[in-house]
Amino acid sequence: MLEPPRLIRARDCAMALLAFALACAPVRADTVVLNNGKSIEGEVVADKDDVVVIKTDAGTLTFKKDSVKEIKKAPPPGEKQKAAPDGRMTREERAAAVGLGADKLHEAGEKQVDCPVCKGTGVAIWLPCNRCRGAGQVKLELANRVEKCERCEGKGKIAGAYCLTCDKRGKVYLSQLTPSQGGTKKPPPDHSWCTQCNGTGVDAWEDCLQCLRSQWRGYTYHGEYLDRCNRCMGAGKIAKHLCAACRGTGLISAKGDASSQFVQPLTGVPTKK
Repeated sequence: MLEPPRLIRARDCAMALLAFALACAPVRADTVVLNNGKSIEGEVVADKDDVVVIKTDAGTLTFKKDSVKEIKKAPPPGEKQKAAPDGRMTREERAAAVGLGADKLHEAGEKQVDCPVCKGTGVAIWLPCNRCRGAGQVKLELANRVEKCERCEGKGKIAGAYCLTCDKRGKVYLSQLTPSQGGTKKPPPDHSWCTQCNGTGVDAWEDCLQCLRSQWRGYTYHGEYLDRCNRCMGAGKIAKHLCAACRGTGLISAKGDASSQFVQPLTGVPTKK
């Protein structure tokens, strides 16, 4: 017996809604936390004495057991994840929830502040407006009146180069900026920022010869805009000597020696003796 057309359409709609609901349902994910602070989400398929194997969207990854700090198993369906003792997730748990390392996430409750480099403008270098020549107004000869310059919106200047520190947003989390950038970012576990170079890894700088003659160091002028120097990447200077204390990494381990576990030093730059 054939089913009525209405019944067939209703059944097909119900099956489509069920498939959509299953596709949108949250997927359980285990989290592997490494000793360097990074977190990998996926499904732990093997937890042996010497290795840990986790299946992720990017493929199957294998880690040595001594490089794994913690394995967080996803709770069974219907069971809520345990919170921190104060009822809030820890920084590491929040980082794992969004698939980031704890060093890439700002502190809980932290508010954004004006970027210390661009003072909250999002612009690193301003250029005078070519249309109004910096006046912010243009004179209309036929109408015999003055009006606000549309190109610069009356400011008399336009953005020549945006701030690299805040990615032209003008706001930053200080916990994501290193001390050399004016921030309060914490070093990796069991490490501290090198006090000799302030965490930059560089002991001495020298002028970038490629943009040395430019009015705006770190950039080259092209009439209406600035192009970032591809040698110093907008810094206006390049490393002359690496820091001997941290060997160019900017980090000192708890043992008091240099560490390249988290940061690789610059290549091709000598260390000051």
